[in-house]
Amino acid sequence: MIAIWATTPMHSASERRMVEDAVVIRLGALLRSNGGFLKALRAFNGEIDEDNADDFYRELQGESPAILVSTSTGRYDEGAITARAVTNVLTVDILVVSSTLSGHKERTRGDVATADEDVVDYGDPGIYYMLAKIRQGLMGRQTGVEGAGVLRPVTEQQLYSTQNLTAWRAVYRIPVRIAQPRDTEDDAPLISELEHQHFNHDELADRDTLVARGIATAAPD
Repeated sequence: MIAIWATTPMHSASERRMVEDAVVIRLGALLRSNGGFLKALRAFNGEIDEDNADDFYRELQGESPAILVSTSTGRYDEGAITARAVTNVLTVDILVVSSTLSGHKERTRGDVATADEDVVDYGDPGIYYMLAKIRQGLMGRQTGVEGAGVLRPVTEQQLYSTQNLTAWRAVYRIPVRIAQPRDTEDDAPLISELEHQHFNHDELADRDTLVARGIATAAPD
């Protein structure tokens, strides 16, 4: 079980990393090493489009079919913000990649049988099948991340298709409740006294520019 505790400092744990890792684990059964069809399943912090498709294709180095997981937009729920807690609704981007040389049709529809009774441990089952298996593994599912809700599907769309590669993106969202830890040292005032310089009414009238000056006295440790 993956857990992110509300009082975990963000320098040692991030809700984004926890969610990405949890999604990869939930889809782990799809790896060929676990009896599935995927050659690659991992977190991926980047973007692919037609401009860098060839570079991305070379980076995969034949590791296709592949599913790559990242997080992007996070939206804070204004209705759930308190003095010490927020809910961050994270967008989970799942890139689904097929590079079979059989052609675009086979990369989307599959070049092997994918009925329920079939064991897809060779070839490429196609983008459509992979999207369905992702939905089966994630939609309405808990991630095991402390404070997180369930994963909800948002969109599925083709990014691009070239002669060698077809890539789609499946987008999911998940709310994560994050609490600011109470820390006595952090809550202590940074200054104990601020000395101001005051001006009377006549002095103010004679000045084109008013400069306020003060001396801050550090709070004792």
